Amino acid sequence: MHKLLIVDDDQIIRAGMKQNINWEENGIEVVGTASNGRECLEMIPSSLPDIILTDIKMPFMDGIELMEAVYRLYPHIKVVLLTAYGDFKYAQMALNYKVCQYVMKYEHNSEVLGAVLKAAKESDDQKDNVEIVKRGRKLLENKFFYDLVVNFQNDDELGERAKRLNIRFISSAFCVVCIDVGKRSEREAEILLWQKKQLCEKIGELLQSRLSLPNVQVYYFVGDIYLNLVVNFAERLSESEQEAFFVQLEQAFSLVRETQSVTLSAGAGSLYKGYSNILKSYTEATQALEMKSMLESRLQEGKNLIRFEELKNSSVSHAAVLRQVLSFMDSNYHQEDLSLNRIAEEVHLTPSYISTLFKKYQGVNLSDYLMELRVKKAMSLLAETDLKTYEISEKVGYSNPQYFSVVFKRITGSAPGEYRKISRA
Repeated sequence: MHKLLIVDDDQIIRAGMKQNINWEENGIEVVGTASNGRECLEMIPSSLPDIILTDIKMPFMDGIELMEAVYRLYPHIKVVLLTAYGDFKYAQMALNYKVCQYVMKYEHNSEVLGAVLKAAKESDDQKDNVEIVKRGRKLLENKFFYDLVVNFQNDDELGERAKRLNIRFISSAFCVVCIDVGKRSEREAEILLWQKKQLCEKIGELLQSRLSLPNVQVYYFVGDIYLNLVVNFAERLSESEQEAFFVQLEQAFSLVRETQSVTLSAGAGSLYKGYSNILKSYTEATQALEMKSMLESRLQEGKNLIRFEELKNSSVSHAAVLRQVLSFMDSNYHQEDLSLNRIAEEVHLTPSYISTLFKKYQGVNLSDYLMELRVKKAMSLLAETDLKTYEISEKVGYSNPQYFSVVFKRITGSAPGEYRKISRA
């Protein structure tokens, strides 16, 4: 079966093409649909299509831009362009990227199917091309490491895939490093998505070649946001040898910054044993990277990498997180759906981490603190305004006035109406 992605900004056309053409009977599996080129690019690493059937005119990233990105990043994928009568001037641009087939957008379904089948045949004919095979392998490796780190499910299944890709780990000890690749310069506009992915590939290869040693193996995969390193340490590697690796990594980052003229920022998770624990290291790496932005002014100048191990017992980092949490609560206490989970999403840390940190430094549970904060705001409104109790209840995040009154009395010892009389006496 050849895998097909359908891309069109018209939902009706997407659904019609998927449902009204006998794809499976002709050896084609529709692995997804996308509404624009950007969405399609994000789907490729997980869906692994052989063919993309795409409209030309779409928002965010049109078919020509998509085709250019696919040509550079995934040359083994065939592109079939859907064109309207007025689009041929755009379609001519596609000649530079060896577009596989053209088909009129409102052509009979048999014509669309025919164009895709021709693309499938071309895909088969080019399977022996060395560069195509190399890029296809890289895509499979990227998907393998994404599944290993983010989507781990089964030891045996991943073991078989690793064997087919000739990937041999030196132990079951891993840590993950997440790298944010930024702008090439302050004056440069934001890097286009496909250009950023291409740059991440280049940097990943460079880091892998410089850092892979007999006792440390470095692999990489490009995610939706970050370049990610999967670092496989030898089983008996000492702490000093682990530290030496991170020193080398920082030096490699500096080299990348100089040679590629690009900004880098990275976070590293802790070292864990076992495939099923790699996700923990990945989660910590993303948290360290998010916290790094909070602590830039306090970090050693020029430091590209921050490790979760350095942060979890650091009073400086804890203070920065608490400031952000308290500020967010003070600005959003009036929202009824404000919760630990929502606050954790806002600061990009886990709810359990926030909860532990809050209790340690504030001396109360976050939920109790929020309740007291709302009551304090309500006390001010009762003393300083003539708003009715139910109006004040809504303004401090309680849609149920009766429940608000119970909470208020539990904390202050007085009902809202009584407190207003006392405060104005």
